[in-house]
Amino acid sequence: MELYLDEVINQAEGAVLHALQYNSAATVQDPPKNLAAICFAAVQGILTAAGQVHQLLWVNHGAERPREYNDLSDEEWQDLRQFAQARARTLRKWLKATDDSPVKSRAVRNSFEHFDARLDRVLALGNQNIVDRVLWEPGSIFIEGMPESSFLRRIDMETNQVAVLGDSVSYQQIVEELQRLAAAAQQKKDALFEAKWAAAASGTGT
Repeated sequence: MELYLDEVINQAEGAVLHALQYNSAATVQDPPKNLAAICFAAVQGILTAAGQVHQLLWVNHGAERPREYNDLSDEEWQDLRQFAQARARTLRKWLKATDDSPVKSRAVRNSFEHFDARLDRVLALGNQNIVDRVLWEPGSIFIEGMPESSFLRRIDMETNQVAVLGDSVSYQQIVEELQRLAAAAQQKKDALFEAKWAAAASGTGT
């Protein structure tokens, strides 16, 4: 289980680096010309890290077997599903990860990952008034008759919200939750190490 805990820590460290990159570009007095590219790349990195941790804590294996497991027998596939579900439950318990965790939310993250599908849906339904990769504060952009869902991807730099077609999430809350999970993972790793050391010492009679 230590390897799963390590990965939680690794992903949290990556998210913090992306947040630092975002903040260093967004808070300078003279922002770079490619500020939007820097900010959206950083936020996408944060969302990707959250997605990796989500997969560790909440297993999404449905009844249909993914193609990468087609080489397994039915019995092996069922054993793997049960193992994954059990380790996810254990990790959630150890890290005190609840269903209201911002890391569990997938709406915005899926929109970034499946950007082509979201764009196809909007354009196929006849909405040609699309604004993409917007850095804004509430009320700073207004186009008459244009719904909020027409802003394809935007970052609210005042509230730390990232949104895709109306679905939004706080990337700052995601980073903070990943840091909390990482701290809990490190604490659990230390406890497991101490337990192993104590068991080994007891076994040798020292």
